Amino acid sequence: MKTMMLPFLVGAVLVLSAACGDDTNPPQYDTGADMSADMGVDVFIDDFVTAEAGTDMGVDTSAETGVDTGVDTGADMAGDITTTDGPITDAPSTDAPITDAPITDAPTTDAPITDGPTTDAPAATKPWVLYSVNTSANKYTFNQVNIDGTGQQVVSGIAANIELCELNLNGNVLWQDINRTKPVQASEAGEDVILLPGGLGKLSHWYDGTDYGLAVLGADGTINLPLAKEARSATTSGCGSAYYVAVSDDGKLAAVVLEETKVALVKLDGTTWSGSSPASHVLDITPTGTTNIQSIIDDSLTIGASTLLFVVDETTGDDALYAAPLDGSAKAAKVTLPNVESKAPVYVNWRIGTSPSGDHFAIVAGASATKEAVIVYKDGATPTMTVVSNTVTNYSYSGNYFMDSFEPKIAFSATGKYIAFTTTATDMKPYVASTDGVNIWDLSNQFNQTGATATVVDEFGAFYWIDDENLLLWAGTDDAKDENGLYHFKVSTKALTNLAGSTKTAAPWDGGNLLLDGGWVDPSGKFLYFLAGPLDSGSTSNYLMDLWSVDLTAITAAKVTSGLDISSGAYIDTVFEPVPGTNLVAFVAKLATNNATPYFEDLYVFDQSTGAASSLKKLTSTPTSGTSSSYINNIMPSPDGAQIGYTTGSGSNTLLAVVPVAGGTSTVLNGTTGSYVEDAYAWTPDSTSVAYGGGTSTSALDLRLIPAAGGTHTTLHASQSYLFVFGVYK
Repeated sequence: MKTMMLPFLVGAVLVLSAACGDDTNPPQYDTGADMSADMGVDVFIDDFVTAEAGTDMGVDTSAETGVDTGVDTGADMAGDITTTDGPITDAPSTDAPITDAPITDAPTTDAPITDGPTTDAPAATKPWVLYSVNTSANKYTFNQVNIDGTGQQVVSGIAANIELCELNLNGNVLWQDINRTKPVQASEAGEDVILLPGGLGKLSHWYDGTDYGLAVLGADGTINLPLAKEARSATTSGCGSAYYVAVSDDGKLAAVVLEETKVALVKLDGTTWSGSSPASHVLDITPTGTTNIQSIIDDSLTIGASTLLFVVDETTGDDALYAAPLDGSAKAAKVTLPNVESKAPVYVNWRIGTSPSGDHFAIVAGASATKEAVIVYKDGATPTMTVVSNTVTNYSYSGNYFMDSFEPKIAFSATGKYIAFTTTATDMKPYVASTDGVNIWDLSNQFNQTGATATVVDEFGAFYWIDDENLLLWAGTDDAKDENGLYHFKVSTKALTNLAGSTKTAAPWDGGNLLLDGGWVDPSGKFLYFLAGPLDSGSTSNYLMDLWSVDLTAITAAKVTSGLDISSGAYIDTVFEPVPGTNLVAFVAKLATNNATPYFEDLYVFDQSTGAASSLKKLTSTPTSGTSSSYINNIMPSPDGAQIGYTTGSGSNTLLAVVPVAGGTSTVLNGTTGSYVEDAYAWTPDSTSVAYGGGTSTSALDLRLIPAAGGTHTTLHASQSYLFVFGVYK
């Protein structure tokens, strides 16, 4: 069943509240003009408002289009398990008095694009489950019920048969941050979401059969519909093409393209734009006057510290760069780029790089897509632009996605003092340049000094700046033994050091190539983690991936795991899960020697604050013999960090189990055979129980609640349908 993350709006108003004076009813989603019977919930009914007109700054450039792709492979696992039965006892609940406050509806004015209301967190006295039931696997109808089984009902005011659409995060994404301190692209049960930092929740793109929009499901159950209607120039059936958004580092602001030729800033934290009347989450910053805009490239939206940049495809066939302040004080305006080879650029690469501080941008532009230069845009009251490279052909991607096999090829140092990039004019070459345009260094001529037998770099994975002095790069020459090695470049000495130990007779990563599917830096900033390993014997595509670390102080590489094969995916956070309240990270792996079916996987944790192999702990003990594969999926640590939930098996023999993080025996929660468990389940906030969809098949599921210690489940809704649990809230 595909994941549905968020409930969505039918009418103009959506309110989440508890029914007054009735503790058997869970929180309600209400619609309508008269809210006087509800509990003083603040509701914003918003119109699309506009920023003040800005000043045209003007020049031509050209957009390249493309779609980033990724495969969500997620990690699987299973282990020795026992079933423990025991009674379940409902805890008593005490209702708090609720006093309604009057609400006066403000008049609204229809506009082509509207944003929806922000709802306060539910004032409920009992934990409650938000879930979906439907007769179709790909559409969702929302329900809610208290965990004691009372108050079950369809969520009012929300359209049935909602679909989730493809949503992609672009712009300022430096790595897949499993610690959730920045926005993260993720895939949950086949659906795209953007995980927002700071407890803001998850951002999704939805379609209700008529309208499209953005919605945020907060970690506390608060629902925010910052963009309740995304008007499109052409009506399509279903979700249509992918939708790209840029999100600020703090997750509070997004930039979106509307109707192909409009651009807007959208507040995701529930606040509205100052001075907007009526109050609105959405601010139109579309350039005014004669702009020759044929389309705005949504893939190019890039948010820095105080400025949004994006690329426009003009009616003349040229491209142009536009900028807009993030405070909404002015409309977007055209940027005049410096000449490249004495000519105004008419081509602008749609992938724009940003520095960690967000005050430097990297733009690739030139006379054509094969005749370009790297231009550094330094933000400020009066932005400056500097050409920092020679004019060559085919710069290999800009963008900032760290350790994606297809990008990035441009990266700024910590303060923006230096920039690293690659070109593929004839051969692939990595460069480092000062952003003031004074110095540039070609690193390719040093590869033969590090053990390789050739100087032609034909494999490149990623750049990562530790600081302004030290750069890591994953690259290799046309020597088959040196593909995708790990190198350290020191700016002050201009020296390139081979950290992986590859030579003309010894390949890196235990005898194979490096497959870069993602990486992250631990919260302390001391260690960087990534996956690497050799190609499986007899295979052309299956890599046996161990976990490696780089000590960012000593600048040395070491293995965290040895002899394992960790399932890898395009989004690394779908492989590794942080354990709340600890430095531990959970993941799934099988033995590298288990390279043919049946597969036998286990669940592991390690301490990401140490980078040490000694911190690795295996939590399950899957038998390594048998005729059927033993997979584990959907790992989910409990909120208190003491247990980890997972599913194992397949079809009508799917098991839901939990295992203590401290070590011990797994406990199966739903029996042993003849049972199906939906991928989506949720812990209760106190970590004592799990809500899940269970039944005989994926289309015949009931909503159930069971103690994490084992025992008899309670059926909260005998729906016998497709079912997905969004979460348990209180």
